[in-house]
Amino acid sequence: MADPKPLAADPLMPTPLVPDTTAAVFGASGKIGRHVVALLQRRQCRVRALVHRTPIPGAGVTCIPGDIGDPKAVDAVLDGADWVLQLATAKEDPSTFFDVSIRGTFNVLEACRAQPPKHLVFASSSSVYGAGARSPYREDDNTDQPVSYYGATKKANELMAYSYAHNHSLNLTGLRFFTVYGPWGRDRKSTRLNSSH
Repeated sequence: MADPKPLAADPLMPTPLVPDTTAAVFGASGKIGRHVVALLQRRQCRVRALVHRTPIPGAGVTCIPGDIGDPKAVDAVLDGADWVLQLATAKEDPSTFFDVSIRGTFNVLEACRAQPPKHLVFASSSSVYGAGARSPYREDDNTDQPVSYYGATKKANELMAYSYAHNHSLNLTGLRFFTVYGPWGRDRKSTRLNSSH
């Protein structure tokens, strides 16, 4: 699948995200992460990416090898960053969920506590709604009954992030991603949707 066309000016992108600022990106090799990195490159923002497997090509990108479960690697990526994006995730088994979603996000939060960025954005998921899901979804819906291990780890992330924001005055935003349809979506999900109508 070809990459989507470059984005037009984005009114939701924070205006301070300009040249001579640095973004630390975790999960830069993922579907969402690689598009975020491409946008940051177009904005001439320097990118420091923690790379577990696949290096990120392009001007202005510094790849730092390591694992989000390693606090020293996380600290190295965060060093001097103005913005932090924690997009790393795993959907393989409960052990991997813990290592990436909980331990990894904890390491990012700890690094942000020690080196506070201007803003931290972290990936949550619609999976947090679980058994309490109602349509249409609302941000203030009850999320105390996630039915998947993945959703439980994302709920834990939201609670940890709230505590860090409250106790250490961190500026942060959690994004509850839903399945995306269209050019950036997951092909198998789109196929299932189309075949059901």
